[in-house]
Amino acid sequence: MFTCFWLYSAKKNKITEHQIRADLTVNLRNQTNQFLPSFLLPEQEQGLTHILKKIKSDESLEDIKIVKTVDDIPTYFKDCRPNENTVITCPSNDLSLTAVVAPLKEMSTVYGFIFKSKKNSSAANLQGAIEFALVSLIIIGIAFLVIYLRLRILIAKTLPDSMSQIVQWIEAEIEGKELEKISLPFKELEDLKLKIGQVIERANKTREQAIIGQVTSGIMHDIKTPLQSIVSATGMVTEQDLNSPKRISRLENLYSVCVKSIPLVNDIIETTLDGNRNINVAKSKRNLRETIESSLMVMNELSANTKVDIELDLPQDLYVEHDPRQFIRVVNNLLKNGIEAASESKNSKVRLSALLAENHIQLIVEDSGTGFKGSPEKVFRAFRTTKTRGTGLGLLISKKIVEAHSGKIKASNNSVFGGARMEVMLPIQ
Repeated sequence: MFTCFWLYSAKKNKITEHQIRADLTVNLRNQTNQFLPSFLLPEQEQGLTHILKKIKSDESLEDIKIVKTVDDIPTYFKDCRPNENTVITCPSNDLSLTAVVAPLKEMSTVYGFIFKSKKNSSAANLQGAIEFALVSLIIIGIAFLVIYLRLRILIAKTLPDSMSQIVQWIEAEIEGKELEKISLPFKELEDLKLKIGQVIERANKTREQAIIGQVTSGIMHDIKTPLQSIVSATGMVTEQDLNSPKRISRLENLYSVCVKSIPLVNDIIETTLDGNRNINVAKSKRNLRETIESSLMVMNELSANTKVDIELDLPQDLYVEHDPRQFIRVVNNLLKNGIEAASESKNSKVRLSALLAENHIQLIVEDSGTGFKGSPEKVFRAFRTTKTRGTGLGLLISKKIVEAHSGKIKASNNSVFGGARMEVMLPIQ
């Protein structure tokens, strides 16, 4: 805007300047002829003053006079330099006046110079336009500054509050909690919230389908083995006639298989249910070494089949209050995971050790596998597993059992064999 004002005023000033110059020079030849007799005839010199006054009045001049040299020209016309051969035009220092300087010349004799000046109204307009533009620019600048500060305060306060509301809403959506409807100040934030909701909805559907498939696959895989034993034993019974002497022995075998397999099926069902409920423990002061040895009797077969060596470093006396039936599930889970991870490595080693301190017992299981990928602590979440048919419930349930004993369980990649390390801390009461 300032530039437009300046260009307009400058253009207008040029036009007015040309007009003033034309006004000052239009009668200059006649006026020169009027002045010459005053120099040629001394008796007419007195009429010069009268002629100057009349021209000044007729042409509305600011000043008119006869000058001999440049020193006689007013100082506020510093760019005026008389020329004996031509008429010159020059502005005043503040551009408020325009002057012409014409030689008074007869033949080759120069008697002086006519100096005429007139007000330049466009210069005042230009100055006014510049001042107006500057004032307008300052006002607009102040207005923009006020708007900027208001917007900054608004954004600095409103935007973080809005983002915090969106985060709370996302957390509630993920956890399935009810949350009051939030009102966002900007349409863009409302659109963002809508898009996030759509993404969460798609993710929930995909996750639900994955969880159902993963849990179903894991449970069916675990139950399949004991059920297959029962089905095989039942088939062997039905192959014999009712009066066959072998029927009784096969019925006894079926009974034996059921006694072993049905508790396994029940344990699988209980394990699945334990992933979504609190675990009750019946603690009594017992030697933890005996509980560990009971787990080893089961795990030694898996260790032999996978050709994984289990190293032991256990004190003889590890008396602590615990529930052997529940805690053996913890040891089974830790050893089973360690053996399966170590079976895929070259060293194929698992180390089970225990440290007895003054107020706690530390149980450590380390393996030579590849360790945890990502944050180790996330392995305690349900459905976090790298196994094809795993549900990820094993470590979650182990964590619940340890915490039910007022203990702590920790996962890390600090194994002496380069794999995973699981630590269980049980307080000695």
